[in-house]
Amino acid sequence: MATYTMDSTQFAVYAQEVAKQSAPMSSAEYFNGTLFVTGCTPREASKIQTAFEYIGVGVIVTPGAEYSFDFI
Repeated sequence: MATYTMDSTQFAVYAQEVAKQSAPMSSAEYFNGTLFVTGCTPREASKIQTAFEYIGVGVIVTPGAEYSFDFI
């Protein structure tokens, strides 16, 4: 099994792309280790969380008008 390493800039782009694919009507911004997604539904937030867990990245989701995804 191959391992791929991303630097913080690559991960920021990847995180925003995951949000765009999982919640196409939302807007996403990655800042200081946290992905902020505005305008997504709880189901879309679950898809985003699952996408990160699938690649082995732990995430803490905080719901609200703007979902935040803190990566651990």
